[in-house]
Amino acid sequence: MNYSQKTEVEILQHASLLEGRNLKYIQKESKNNDESINTQNKGSVGLFIEKYWFGIDANSSEKPDFEKAAIELKVCPLKKTSKQGFKTKERTKICMINYEKLVKEQWKKSHARKKLNKILFIFYEFDKENWNKQRVIAVRLWSVNQDEKILEYEWEKTYKIVSQGNAHKLSEKGYQALAPSTAGTGREIKQPFNSILAKERAFSLKQSFVNQYWESIKKNPVSFESLLDTLNLKSAQEIEYKLTEIFDIYVGMSLGEIAKKNNIKIKLTAKNAVPIIFKNIIGLKSHKSKIKEFEQFGIQIKTVPVNKNNSFMPYEAMSFPAISLEEFSQEENYYDSDLYNYLSRIFIIPIHRNTRNAKSSPIEKRTLERPFFWSPSDIELDIIQKEWKNYQNEVKDGKAKVIEIKNGRETTGLTKSKDTEIIHMRPHASNNQDRDCYKGNSIVKQSFWLNTKFVQKIIQESNNRN
Repeated sequence: MNYSQKTEVEILQHASLLEGRNLKYIQKESKNNDESINTQNKGSVGLFIEKYWFGIDANSSEKPDFEKAAIELKVCPLKKTSKQGFKTKERTKICMINYEKLVKEQWKKSHARKKLNKILFIFYEFDKENWNKQRVIAVRLWSVNQDEKILEYEWEKTYKIVSQGNAHKLSEKGYQALAPSTAGTGREIKQPFNSILAKERAFSLKQSFVNQYWESIKKNPVSFESLLDTLNLKSAQEIEYKLTEIFDIYVGMSLGEIAKKNNIKIKLTAKNAVPIIFKNIIGLKSHKSKIKEFEQFGIQIKTVPVNKNNSFMPYEAMSFPAISLEEFSQEENYYDSDLYNYLSRIFIIPIHRNTRNAKSSPIEKRTLERPFFWSPSDIELDIIQKEWKNYQNEVKDGKAKVIEIKNGRETTGLTKSKDTEIIHMRPHASNNQDRDCYKGNSIVKQSFWLNTKFVQKIIQESNNRN
């Protein structure tokens, strides 16, 4: 506790001492070693670090945690995945939304802006089973100035909805960075300009937004390029329109023609030929870079091989990364799940080829069809959530096990795609040796897929709109 909470330098120096330390160390260093800790409380790690390392008692103050330095403290859990290493576990709550006060505010002097001004992130390794062994991995100071245009736009979106007396219609859907998430007890409270009660909500930084920041500051940081800079855009809201405009120029052209027109010198037989072509025509400097805004907003890019002559029928379902069954079983709710983040927003790029056999259809002969951005509708979201929950229950019940092997292919006890409307789970592995084990059952690694007919449906709908 021997530090000043008044200056940024001293706060950061004190915080940096946490790197590499676990909660047991903090407990040992504090003078309240016998304090009972409610380890079942979702925010217990944050409260513990705030109190016993920074001397900040639990409170509901509207002021930043370090008031004099105008710095907010956020303790952010990271979960370790089998393939992607550490990634953020959940969204980051910034502050509760007071509907009555919100409509009287302007962004620059708003409660949310004050809380977002500067955030001291304490990233730690989440371990539910070994509470005291949870270790602080990194400490960094983030400033709202880095992404203020994006955050101001989304704050304004919420402000307008509440000002119109529609706080009861607020939803996280359609938000990319700063969302009005459900919070507190979920009770309904009064709102201005309408007698209808509205659900209690908080401004939260979305999981993908914080994860992009984590990816940029971790030990081996990812290289990012910004579309705002590359395309010289004034706001992130122009990105989707501008990308669609760029790609429209090439619709109907073969990938070989696109490469030639843009003087892209690559081997068109290479597996990464398609993303290299697309990143080049967008104007990115390196095909190895990730797109900053796509990572922040959780936008997935999916190239989908289709047969245009057969009503845009995809040759396969749309896959997402393989999952750990144990991690999936422990996901607390759909809105904090990996699948929710994967499906939040997708840039779908249909690529026409004549045959199902990819080897008999050279990359340079395949043609670009009209790309589009897609998110689930409210109705689709409800269906996906129900199907996701059904699969989670099946995994917990031990149905993720081999029940039959035929011609070298394993069949599990999980619900088949023919019995679902939008998503299904099935193997997603390089070979039969790439396995997962849960509840004593060993099966080929699984992932979620969007059903083939559903993918065809949304591609058809997009083309009909155009």
